[in-house]
Amino acid sequence: MLPSRWNPWRGIILTLLLFGLEFWLHIVFASMGWDILFLLVVIDLFIICICFAPVALILGGPANHVVGQEVIKYGTMIAVLLTMGIFWAVNDMQWSNWLIGSTGIPLILQVVWFRWERGLSGLLYGSISVEEE
Repeated sequence: MLPSRWNPWRGIILTLLLFGLEFWLHIVFASMGWDILFLLVVIDLFIICICFAPVALILGGPANHVVGQEVIKYGTMIAVLLTMGIFWAVNDMQWSNWLIGSTGIPLILQVVWFRWERGLSGLLYGSISVEEE
């Protein structure tokens, strides 16, 4: 069972499960020689790696702003590691110093998301109310 919406790990677990499924699919599609499907999955893996925190926030549907901030905090830590990993894989699994700089991408996205997240909080956390006439 998934944790409740009051737990920040709900979205992170869902996003990690999605990442694991897509990682497995990219291996299967590469071994079968299905280039177009492989390319589509790799593009999606790239987006999930870099935008892990916002994806976890959207998939998890946190209960309030405080839980949303925790999702962004923990998700960004995971995104930094995944971003380094995906750029390492793109670099033919060779270490280069620029890989450290690639971790700046999810950090910049975190700053941008924190700025926009207040404005989007009505969409993410708002309760649905029906006015009675």
